[in-house]
Amino acid sequence: MNQESYFSLASETYFIAHSELISSRPTLLFIHGLGDSHIDFLPYLTSDLTKNFNILIPDLLGYGKSSSASDYSFQHQVQGIINHLDYLQAKTKIKFNDIILIAHSMGGIHATLLCDSTLKNVIKGFINVEGSVTQYGSFVSKNMIESLKISSFADWFAEFKRGIQFGSYYASLEFCNPQAFCQNASEMYHLCHASSGKFTNSIGKEFVGLDVRKVYCYGDFTCQETLEFLKENNVPLHYIPANTHFVLSECPEEVIKYVESFI
Repeated sequence: MNQESYFSLASETYFIAHSELISSRPTLLFIHGLGDSHIDFLPYLTSDLTKNFNILIPDLLGYGKSSSASDYSFQHQVQGIINHLDYLQAKTKIKFNDIILIAHSMGGIHATLLCDSTLKNVIKGFINVEGSVTQYGSFVSKNMIESLKISSFADWFAEFKRGIQFGSYYASLEFCNPQAFCQNASEMYHLCHASSGKFTNSIGKEFVGLDVRKVYCYGDFTCQETLEFLKENNVPLHYIPANTHFVLSECPEEVIKYVESFI
């Protein structure tokens, strides 16, 4: 049965959609991407995964059912996830001791930061689904930054939404705070060009150096430069035949099978 949790701290309210929570089970923590929300991952809350795993699907600040905020930075959003998990554990008397991160697109940044947070000792795996790991993969943030040189963000964002064909993502965009989208896209672009060398994404370099069992899942949308970077750094890869960037919502059955085999 789908359940919801709301946690408030100061002027901010955080939302998590979740399954029945049982202390003896591993926990799958899904993290959505730029402009997205828990809506895209709802099929997992009615899947067979709920028979063996706790499932947590938070909305980041400024997205979905979480509130707006004065700070949408990745670090602040990550701390919000940690605070909400602490609240849930205290409320339910359940410990999340074996967490598997399943992060899509921008969410891969948050998941990477979580692996170096106070949760790092309970994170046992990281499934990065088309996450931002090189300067070549963040098409939306690059397009936004370049467009802002000649037009306003409001005009660009309206045009961006009109071009979205994937229904559940469009629905999430309707609940997305434009300021959160703009700040996160800008921060993502900065991280993509924060380092030196052939590949300049500082989060990508942090991801490949993580001391946690990890895999990078990709579909037909992933650029070859990103795959080259991952192969050079010996990151395990898993291909899922997806025609769009939205691998988790386009191919839930394939993802579920892989999650079960990964664990």
